[in-house]
Amino acid sequence: MSQPIQNQYNTVLFDVDGTLVDSAPDMCRALNLALSDVGRPHVEVTDIHNMIGGLGKGKISDQVLELTGGRKSDEEEISIMTGFREYYFSDLLVLTKPYPFIPELLKDLHSREVKMAACTNKNEASAREMIEALGWSRYFPVVLGGDSLPTRKPRPEMLLKAAELLGASISTTLMVGDTISDTLAANRANMDCAFVSYGYSVMSQDELDYLHHVDEVPELQTLLK
Repeated sequence: MSQPIQNQYNTVLFDVDGTLVDSAPDMCRALNLALSDVGRPHVEVTDIHNMIGGLGKGKISDQVLELTGGRKSDEEEISIMTGFREYYFSDLLVLTKPYPFIPELLKDLHSREVKMAACTNKNEASAREMIEALGWSRYFPVVLGGDSLPTRKPRPEMLLKAAELLGASISTTLMVGDTISDTLAANRANMDCAFVSYGYSVMSQDELDYLHHVDEVPELQTLLK
């Protein structure tokens, strides 16, 4: 549960999808194009939330097949997931938008020389492409993705590496994210965490362990003043 601020944060690590940007509509668009290619029914944006918002739900491809008629062949599964990746990564910003007040928050933090990094399980090249297209490269000198290190969230190494690259102390670094992968990674790194409930988590706040609870971005702005 949320507690009073205990120290001043001069470094902030941000998850990307579900924290800085609402990218689920683009993931849904790309997946539905791939499903149409093999004659399967479409999924909903809420299905995407369920696929990426928790742990222990199995392979995303298995979830997609279960939702759209069951497994038929390995070849079809490969075709769907290959098509999804091609459609999604070839055009990341068709429907993806920053959450309200995120651009203003990043600009303010940058103006106050708060160090920032993006820590996402999206592959690093795509994360960098998205950040650059949004005009945020100057805010994020460090971008780490799911393929940047041998491990990914919820393991802590990505967060620890980001802090190291920024020259930051763990004690004055805050991790901001929207799922259990973010909260677990922060806890394992002995780092404070702000959980943003507006993202993709399919778990209740009582199931997560974090220091600060944020319902809307202005609350995060207040926390980081």
